[in-house]
Amino acid sequence: MGHGLTSIVSIGYSIDNRKDAFAVKTIDKKKFSKNELDVLKREVFLLSTFSHRNIVSLIESFDENVEMTLIFELMKGEDLFTRLSRRSYFDEWESRRYFKQMLNAVAYIHREKVAHRDIKPEQFLFSSHQKDAVLKLSDFGFAKRCSKKKSSYNIETSCFRTMCGTPCYASPEVLSGKKYGLKTDVWSLGKCYILIRII
Repeated sequence: MGHGLTSIVSIGYSIDNRKDAFAVKTIDKKKFSKNELDVLKREVFLLSTFSHRNIVSLIESFDENVEMTLIFELMKGEDLFTRLSRRSYFDEWESRRYFKQMLNAVAYIHREKVAHRDIKPEQFLFSSHQKDAVLKLSDFGFAKRCSKKKSSYNIETSCFRTMCGTPCYASPEVLSGKKYGLKTDVWSLGKCYILIRII
């Protein structure tokens, strides 16, 4: 399906039923530093705890000496940005439908006290090429759970300081190096909605 500097993504099939297809991501651990491996393992752990209709499911993971293999549900459609590029714009009904699914995904991870920190149209994948395909959030490489105590936690809580994500979608707090919380994802969602409705 594709490859990068550190991984290869291919299609795998169930031994029991050849009709069951999955996305298999094989990661070369030798190309990661210790800190990068820690980030990768954190991403895998977070994904393993998620279960939501609008988040790409991690089915299984295998951590071996030189490789890590991740089995994801197979997303047969393109990402939201690619669909938008082909269409130029979405009508009001489509925009509402897609944005509601985006909100559902982010609301779920926020209930889990997790910030995605790289929300953008390219991170939302369609389950198929059909017009009514389900939209799902992917790529949790920058995601992190707020470590504040439960009693003091809310969406206003500032948990993070790391500058990360994609600058044109990042909130002002992220870009200025100030402390920020889960609301950074809400800002990024707003930028996505402007892109969906105006372009």
